[in-house]
Amino acid sequence: MRKIIGLTLLIFMTFVKMNGQENPNPITTAAPFLLIAPDARAGGMGDVGVATSPDAYSQHWNASKFAFMDSQFTVGVVYTPWLRELTNDVFLGGFSFAKKIDDRSAWAASLKYFNLGQIDLTDINGTPEGTEKLNEFSVDGSYALKLNETYSMGVTLRYIRSDLGIESANSTINPVNTFAVDVSGATMNPGNRIMATLTVFGEVVSMFQTLVQRFLTLMMDKRILSQQI
Repeated sequence: MRKIIGLTLLIFMTFVKMNGQENPNPITTAAPFLLIAPDARAGGMGDVGVATSPDAYSQHWNASKFAFMDSQFTVGVVYTPWLRELTNDVFLGGFSFAKKIDDRSAWAASLKYFNLGQIDLTDINGTPEGTEKLNEFSVDGSYALKLNETYSMGVTLRYIRSDLGIESANSTINPVNTFAVDVSGATMNPGNRIMATLTVFGEVVSMFQTLVQRFLTLMMDKRILSQQI
C-alpha cells in the first residue's frame, strides 16, 4: 500500500513539474506591494501588526484598532528602500492619517506608492530601445467603531492600481484597476488581545468568471474533438 501511495505521489509531482515548465508563470499574486510592511515595528516583529497596539500604521494591518487610540489623531510617513543592494530607485512610499470622531469611533486614510524604478530596454544586440517606469499605488479610507468597551470593528475601502506593462515591448500585461474591502475586528482586554482582518478583492469576481469561461471553452473543445473522432 505504501509503495502504491509513494508511486502515485511521484507521478503527480512529475506531472506538476512538467506542467510548470511548459506553462511558466512567474507572477503568483496581484499587487504584491500590499504585502510589504510599511512600519519598522511590525516588520521587525515578523509582520504581526494585526494584533499590536494602535498606531499610525494600523490602516495597513487592522483599522478597527483606531477606535482604541489614546490620542485624538496620528500621522505616519512611509519611505522604505527596496532591494537597496541591487538598485537605488525602487522604493515604497506613502503616508497615513487617523483621527478620532468621538470616544467610540474614528476614521483614517492612507496612500501607498510603490515605484519599481527605471527599466532600460534593449534589443537582442544591446541597442537601446527606450525606458519604462513602472509603478503601483493604493488609496484607502476606513471607519472604526467601538461596539462595547472591549470590542471594535472596522471597514476599509481600498482602490488599487497596478501598471506593470511595458508599452514599447507590446506587453500583454494591462494595467489593473480594482477595489478591495477589509473587514476587521479587535478585542482589547487587559493582558489579552484577539484581532483579525479579512480582505476581499473586487478582482476575485472577474477572475472567477474568467476561470468559468476557460472551463466551458475547454469542455466545448473536448466535445468537438470527440465528435470528430
